[in-house]
Amino acid sequence: MVVLVQHGKAKSEEEDPERGLKDEGFYETEKVARFLQNILKPSKIFCSMKKRAVQTAEVIAKILGGEIEKLDYINPLDDPKKVLPLCDESQEKVFVIVGHLPHLANLLKELTGSDCVSLKYSSFCALDKIEGKWKILWFITPDIINSSDFHSKFKKNF
Repeated sequence: MVVLVQHGKAKSEEEDPERGLKDEGFYETEKVARFLQNILKPSKIFCSMKKRAVQTAEVIAKILGGEIEKLDYINPLDDPKKVLPLCDESQEKVFVIVGHLPHLANLLKELTGSDCVSLKYSSFCALDKIEGKWKILWFITPDIINSSDFHSKFKKNF
């Protein structure tokens, strides 16, 4: 399984030249990770070397576990095809990839052939290769977690 995570909301360059996470970015990432803590146990968490992605990965690792590895080829404008071998290695494991747009959106399209999911800050999109094709298993955003409509539909379906 591969879980694509867009980094949390980041500070502007004026606030922080390295563009670390805002308090809201930390909070929303933690909120989603806590929601998933009983069902998601990463084998490894890959992230770009940018501060906002590293900080997002650190929050995820603190709550869900998993070793962090920084990669220099998952930056916003990098070729998503470079990540495909890593995704293929994820069989029988759970790899989390923390990155940026448009790279993650392009990777999602490369894996599934579709751009039907609009990634958002601190969103988690899980995919698995089923019968040779990558399929989206679920997609969670921070704002959906506290939605009473989501909880009623979730409980009804499970």
